[in-house]
Amino acid sequence: MPAPASRNPTPRVTTPAGWWLALMPIWFVVLAIFAGLITTASWMTVLVYAIALIVMIVLALADREALLASGHPKPVRLGWLFLGPLAYLIVRAINVYRTTRKGWSLPVVLVGSVIVVIGFETILLAAAHQLR
Repeated sequence: MPAPASRNPTPRVTTPAGWWLALMPIWFVVLAIFAGLITTASWMTVLVYAIALIVMIVLALADREALLASGHPKPVRLGWLFLGPLAYLIVRAINVYRTTRKGWSLPVVLVGSVIVVIGFETILLAAAHQLR
């Protein structure tokens, strides 16, 4: 009789919360555009930043819990998030890599999403300049 398969032989490399963090620049731009359509008040800008920060903290906590449940002995600490999502995801990738020899996809996706956002904003600025 074969031995039963281990419930979690290899810890997870990515989590849904990790993917949301990696794509945060795109979600932030969508939120900022939506807020800008509603009002141009400066308090709305502060509110958008506060919402983004709260969402990042919740996502980082969910990511950490998922990594712990998956069997990672040392997931990233939440404090790295305050240096930005890239710092958090790089330290996360280092810790995940130690366990699985994989895990660099999320920082790469974050850098890619920043490039997409910069390109999108450049196109919008060029279009606005042409309309003048």
